[in-house]
Amino acid sequence: MHIIGISGWSGNGKTTLLTRLIPALKERDYDVSTIKHAHHRFDIDRPGKDSHRHREAGAGEVLISSARRWALMHENRDGAEASFEEIVQKITPVDFLLIEGFKSENFPKIEVWRPESGSAPRYGEDSSIIALATTARGYDAPIPVLDLDDEQQIADFIIGHFRGEAAPVHALQGDCFAQGEEILSARDAIALIATSADIAVGQESCPLMEGCGRVLAADMHSSLDLPPADNSAVDGYAFRHRDYLEDPALPRVVAGYSRAGHPFAGRAGKGVVKILTGALMPEGLDSVAMVEHVHLDGDRIRLPKGLQPGENRRKAGEDIRKNQLLLERGHRLRPQDVGLLASVGISQLPVYNPLRVALFSTGDELLEPEQPPAPGHIHDSNRYMLLALLQKLGCETSNLGILPDEPEAIETALRQAARQHEIIITSGGVSVGDEDHVKRILARIGRLHFWRIAIKPGRPLALGQIGSTAFIGLPGNPVSTLVCGLLFLRPLIQRLSGARQTPPLHFTATADFTYEKKPGRREWLRARYHAAADGPGSVEIFPRQGSGILSSAAWANGLVEIGEDCRYINKGDMVQFLPFSEFTG
Repeated sequence: MHIIGISGWSGNGKTTLLTRLIPALKERDYDVSTIKHAHHRFDIDRPGKDSHRHREAGAGEVLISSARRWALMHENRDGAEASFEEIVQKITPVDFLLIEGFKSENFPKIEVWRPESGSAPRYGEDSSIIALATTARGYDAPIPVLDLDDEQQIADFIIGHFRGEAAPVHALQGDCFAQGEEILSARDAIALIATSADIAVGQESCPLMEGCGRVLAADMHSSLDLPPADNSAVDGYAFRHRDYLEDPALPRVVAGYSRAGHPFAGRAGKGVVKILTGALMPEGLDSVAMVEHVHLDGDRIRLPKGLQPGENRRKAGEDIRKNQLLLERGHRLRPQDVGLLASVGISQLPVYNPLRVALFSTGDELLEPEQPPAPGHIHDSNRYMLLALLQKLGCETSNLGILPDEPEAIETALRQAARQHEIIITSGGVSVGDEDHVKRILARIGRLHFWRIAIKPGRPLALGQIGSTAFIGLPGNPVSTLVCGLLFLRPLIQRLSGARQTPPLHFTATADFTYEKKPGRREWLRARYHAAADGPGSVEIFPRQGSGILSSAAWANGLVEIGEDCRYINKGDMVQFLPFSEFTG
């Protein structure tokens, strides 16, 4: 039986974590029990109950049993408090025994600490504390630092500890990305992001009218049928089909009028009721003839021939059924989704908080757009391009400007940003040049998980972390920044922000160009798609594909993707085209 303690000062959230850990372990098919130590005089029985009366009468132990549970209540009338070992012996063996309290006992513990509690963590005083679970971002400690809001990660840590495995330390922490100096394929890099990163943000409630673009933090179900009752799909006349079959040509009395919001309340008998689109079907009537198909016969009408049962009637619940799953957790809400939720009366939404992003550019040569040109300098385009992308992805971005090529300034800025954000993004400084400081600083103050991918444009791309904050260093050339931002940063942002990962849709088009490439790397060409009247459309590529030619990206409406094994594209070949519009959600 594996014993693990949940330790910490009062008010830091031990019980809350424990109640989230129990189902997290049980859903992995582990049996779990708990022991809670109390410093006060507690009672789990109620005065007046028979078992309570037994105890008051002086019974040393009372065992109460039912079909659902049993409980043994032992009275320490004359003896000392039971020792921890004695208490444990009374528990039926399980896979994991979680302990709240008994902080002076020597068994492995996870300390729970919230900085806002005003107390200091105890791990320096208690060698049995093997990890710190905290809400503090970027907190440095000599033991693994876990995310207090991520019970799945903490469950992984507990399981790994007793298996003797290395400890994961945060959503992006651990060696799950570590590849040394190996050059990764694009597919492997994206797969590592998808499987190793995890949600890094909390949750809140927001009004429906502010929900577009937000990411759902829970599945959404309907509490009602839609439509809630049978109604008419057209303007016309409602009738009972059984009566119609008796004599289809019979002139019929118009017994009343039903319109949306003002249903017909009477009884039509064998007559008909004039009805407008969306109005409730009158009681007893089941079909509707379109108004343009009926014939007037004095003050009566004749229905057309050939009407079928249920003609033009919308049935209750034919769109949505009560308790039906509408949208899944992780779905980023679109206008049509907001309308769907409104249609079933949902006004408040559980959503993830926006991902807090720190964004830098690096390089002494960079100027802000408003600064005049200067010899040896260029205006910074990368940061503004990334700001626009992050806005589309629903991030809360801190635009932290341009970092000079000074290692101390870069290190200070990265450390400060790590304390207040879930992810840091830089462009430039991750290659092997003399002034490419970012990668070296990241390796010293954090962890560098990988930095080279077999792609063009954009091979130098650094992924790592500083404390519990994710880090991605994009290349300095603007087209490389754009392509890597779309293909690698976007899925990482989705993962960290709780959004379901949605790979961009490809479609096949005819190449209106020839191209030769090196084998062993995946390439993306800036391209413009032209639709065809029938059959697949065609794509042309920008004549200059250099990674510094940003005008090529503004000219293009998407990318042509060429696989690692392909060496030649001939005019007329079929190629895969990715529209830019696929990357903005």
